[in-house]
Amino acid sequence: MKELLINPGFLGSLSGAVITGTIALIVMQGNIKFERNLRNKEELKKYIKEATYLKMYVTRLISTMNQYTKYQREEENLGQATDQDGFPTDELNEIMFAKNMIEEDVKRYITKIKGSKREDILEEYFDDYLEIIDITETGIEYFWERSIKNRTDGVADILNEEIKKLQESNEKLKKSIEKQQGKISEI
Repeated sequence: MKELLINPGFLGSLSGAVITGTIALIVMQGNIKFERNLRNKEELKKYIKEATYLKMYVTRLISTMNQYTKYQREEENLGQATDQDGFPTDELNEIMFAKNMIEEDVKRYITKIKGSKREDILEEYFDDYLEIIDITETGIEYFWERSIKNRTDGVADILNEEIKKLQESNEKLKKSIEKQQGKISEI
């Protein structure tokens, strides 16, 4: 055994194996870090893409619902305005027509928001995403549909409150997108 340790061929082979192994470990660590960064970057890109899509439709919904609530308030202020024959007045008909024109856009935006890809939302922002979905479904969509089916007073005020909540959530979404874009440039 002692002779083996003194043998220069053995010591050369041993030191060569140690150096080669160390270099291999360093290269593997570099590859692992590169792969992790690449995966993180792809995840962030997916999130930014989906969050930007979501933000666009939330912004459109907010804008359209602001128009809708304006007409809803005008309709509520007119009440059951009818002419002498018992038909709705021209002013009320114009308001109802304007609301009907907006309906298709609202439906489309709500559908797009509810159809966004949850799996692309980063875990740290998933609660914000759920908040947007909740406000859209239980606040905006619910009261908007009620205002279409029933001529109900007070819906404009309720919708305005829900729109404000949605604007706050949309602002959080915008900030999260900006933060993730900054992270991508760091990777």
